[in-house]
Amino acid sequence: MAHYRALQRPPAHSWLLLLAGVLIGITLSSLLHQNRWQSEHQPGVADLRKARTPQIKDDGGSRYMLQQQQQQQQQQQASRADVLRDACRVPPLWRTHHIFSSTVTDPCPQQLVQGSWMNAAKENGVGGVLPYTAQAQQAIWQHQHPQDCSKAKFLVLSDPPGGIGSVFHSFTVALGAALETGRILVKHEDWLADSDYCGAQNTLDSCYFEPISSCKLSKSELLSASNATDGANLTTLADARVLQVKSMQVMVDMRLTVPKQFVELLQNTGIPSRSLHYWWRSQGVAYLVRPNARTLAEMQRRQARRFRGSQLAPGCISLYIRHGDKWDESPVFSDAEYEAVTKRLRQTDPALTNQLFLSTEDPVTIQYYSNTTNSSAAASWRTSYTELENDSYDGIDYGLSAEVIKCLLNLDLAMQCDGYVASVYSNWARLIDELRSTVRCKANALYFDAHYTSPADVDFNW
Repeated sequence: MAHYRALQRPPAHSWLLLLAGVLIGITLSSLLHQNRWQSEHQPGVADLRKARTPQIKDDGGSRYMLQQQQQQQQQQQASRADVLRDACRVPPLWRTHHIFSSTVTDPCPQQLVQGSWMNAAKENGVGGVLPYTAQAQQAIWQHQHPQDCSKAKFLVLSDPPGGIGSVFHSFTVALGAALETGRILVKHEDWLADSDYCGAQNTLDSCYFEPISSCKLSKSELLSASNATDGANLTTLADARVLQVKSMQVMVDMRLTVPKQFVELLQNTGIPSRSLHYWWRSQGVAYLVRPNARTLAEMQRRQARRFRGSQLAPGCISLYIRHGDKWDESPVFSDAEYEAVTKRLRQTDPALTNQLFLSTEDPVTIQYYSNTTNSSAAASWRTSYTELENDSYDGIDYGLSAEVIKCLLNLDLAMQCDGYVASVYSNWARLIDELRSTVRCKANALYFDAHYTSPADVDFNW
């Protein structure tokens, strides 16, 4: 019996366990009740975020309002970039680059060759490059960087006259001739590099740009070079190791030449035969215009000092207006005529905004489009530009290095936009068009010309 009672009576430690269980139950019940009260009477996550947001009083220029405006601008830019990606937003006639009869652009490559002036971060959906751009750049690079320079033959282009745009287009003709004749193109002295800034680096590709070749010639080799004179056929001078071109007529005779290695490649691209040389000019310029690190730094410093207006945003329009000394070479269009073309561009592409980046040498044109006057144009456009150092000039501008850096900065800013207005009669306008279609991946952006009303009619005088 004692044994039975021992079995029925819980030991002392069992009573302790039972007491602990009761206490735990009471505690849990209390916590559950407290949580229910908190859920009913305390703010949720959204309320807490709202409570943590500083309530800044509107003092007429409050930080809160500024933040709201910045957020709205970012949203507008994002939506603008989305619209730009829709190729169907424009009429069929304008859905391709103006040198094509059909849409055949290539995707934007990750990289081209060393030092290429690419800026993929600025691509806003109007992308694409001219067909075979990556292949062409690699072919030029390999040609200009032979394994053994001592076994190579050379073509030397001597200081072509003209402005920066004209000089580079002369270089592209010479580069094409070099590829066609199996020679390496090297540079001689350039007048644009005759400045204190360049010093002993007296060629464009030693002062402002990446070297165009890994090969160099000595002074004695340059002095003993054979000369190609007017009417010369470069193929008949094949025995000369170093051939120097001093006559611009030789370049004029070859200006429509496209290296044979690319002609067959381009047959199925939709580029009419009359425009093939423009494809080559674009490839040549993309290779030659590769600003070096020093030049890029100078451009940034100049932008900090001279840039005026709002930061360029997606959907802006590049407007290049050349007056100056072009009247004796080609038609000159008024500011009002350029404005009419720009308005027509906006009507054609609804993704484009009323923000302009204006490139010009004319202070009157800047006044026409900027808010420094009460003109109707100034009220219609939000204009950004780089401030001119000189109000005007007569004859040729020999600002040399300062002028070169200014022009390259304007070129860089123009290519950040997504629509283009200019006149192809200008070498500089074509330089913008060629580079935006290659290294800036904007071959499908709209280009409207001041002279030609249809992309199929655009022609080139050099």
